[in-house]
Amino acid sequence: MKADILTIHFGVNYGSALQSYALSRILEQLNVRTEVIDYIPLKYGIWNEFSSNKKGNYPLAVIAAAFIFKFPSKYRHRKIFEKFLRKNLNLTKVYHTNAELKAEPPQSDLYIVGSDQVWNFDYNESGDFTYFFDFLPSASRKISYAASIGKTSLSNNERECIKKYLSEFSGVSLREDYSTELLNSMGIQSNHVLDPTILLSEHEWNHFAKRRKHKDSYILIYVMDYLYHDLIDIAEKISKQFDYKIYMIAFKRIKDKRVDKQFIYADPQEFLDLFLNASYVVTNSFHGVAFSVNFNKQFCAVAKENYNIRIQSLLRMMEIEGHFVSSVSEFDIRHKIDYSNVNRILAEQRTNSLDYLKKFCKNTDKVKGDAVQI
Repeated sequence: MKADILTIHFGVNYGSALQSYALSRILEQLNVRTEVIDYIPLKYGIWNEFSSNKKGNYPLAVIAAAFIFKFPSKYRHRKIFEKFLRKNLNLTKVYHTNAELKAEPPQSDLYIVGSDQVWNFDYNESGDFTYFFDFLPSASRKISYAASIGKTSLSNNERECIKKYLSEFSGVSLREDYSTELLNSMGIQSNHVLDPTILLSEHEWNHFAKRRKHKDSYILIYVMDYLYHDLIDIAEKISKQFDYKIYMIAFKRIKDKRVDKQFIYADPQEFLDLFLNASYVVTNSFHGVAFSVNFNKQFCAVAKENYNIRIQSLLRMMEIEGHFVSSVSEFDIRHKIDYSNVNRILAEQRTNSLDYLKKFCKNTDKVKGDAVQI
């Protein structure tokens, strides 16, 4: 059996790259030949990504000058992630538009969309329904795994689009509890499952990581959106009590003397090593929290400006909501995670999530024609 995965695998993002690898790996363990549809929308071209939403605020000459200045770093980051994807994923030919996919869709027994924010109408371009498999014939066997909507409410138009396209799906599963509840309230039968990165065990990630010897005990900060001030303040509190160094993963250098070492160009396997060896983690990233939970790390999850509900959903599932803070004042270093309970929940959720996938990873002749109840 062969399955094609459509997800947001590209770009400079550890979570995107590693969740793509994880789902591919899990499917291979289920004896499914797997490839990832290499769909990279034109808007993610390096110039388009840089200048998006900025043309109305700055003259084009200013944008061009900033682009030239930052290009070497952006190019290096892209090459790091492109190398990882080419090495570790079985990719189709590159598609840049929905029309290209419709003209020559990849052939497979099963099509899987997810994880990440594939169904976030704010995140993806309006009118692009590629992540609902609109480029495939209606009879194609389609499911989602750990798809994310990214918000708690939908417009009437968004609801109608979801109902239209998911009526052709044989199975729907989502990464967040609120997304599952939202679709179920619309009459769309859906399942709440784990992000693919948590389906793989710590042992499997440990084997895959680029292991390094670290002479220091350290707090690892993994920051998204450069909202790092609160994270460093919290890390400093921990550092003073336990005499840990402060390490940081970010995509540009942070000018703060409290940070002992920064990792600007780590590849995804080096990223894993830094998490595996950390004594404590402070992060505002969903996948930063996911890996901390999976690796049984003491951690603090810090609120960002938006999309916090993804983290909160995972912490609710693991019954550790108290480790999400909105400000430095909320952080309590005495508050420890009981991983005996978390690991019990993880084991149950892994079984449920794998059972969902196994249901569709069998002889397609026996199950073809089933559809989601709407």
